[in-house]
Amino acid sequence: MIESEKWRDFDISFNIHPIKRDLLIKEDLAAVKQQMFLLLHFGYNDIPFHPEIGTDIRSYLFDSFTELRARTAQKSIELLIRNFVKRVDLIDVLVAQDRHTITIDIIFKMKNSIVAHTYQVYLKRIQ
Repeated sequence: MIESEKWRDFDISFNIHPIKRDLLIKEDLAAVKQQMFLLLHFGYNDIPFHPEIGTDIRSYLFDSFTELRARTAQKSIELLIRNFVKRVDLIDVLVAQDRHTITIDIIFKMKNSIVAHTYQVYLKRIQ
C-alpha cells in the first residue's frame, strides 16, 4: 500500500502539547487552511525580501466594491494560491460583497485527495 504524503506545520498559536511538551502541529487540511489564512492576511511588503507575497484584500473594505474590484480580487487571490500554496489544486475563487462584508470562498482539492474543500473568509467593515 502506498502511503500518502502528509503535510505538517507548526500551529501559529505556538501552544505547547500538554503531554509531549512540544509545539502543537497542524496536519494536512488544517495546515493548508492555516497557510491560506496567513497568505490572505499578509499585505504586500509584509514579508521581508518577498514583496510579491500577499494581497491587498483589507483595502477592498474601504473602496467602493464594484464588479471590476471583485474580479481583480478574485484574480489576485487565484494567483497567490497557485504560486504559494503548492499543496493544493485550486478549483475556484468566489468573491462576493454584502453591504459591509466581503466573503471569499476558496474551493480546492488537496494534492493527495479527490475531495473538494472550501475555505471561507469573511472581511467585515466595522463602523
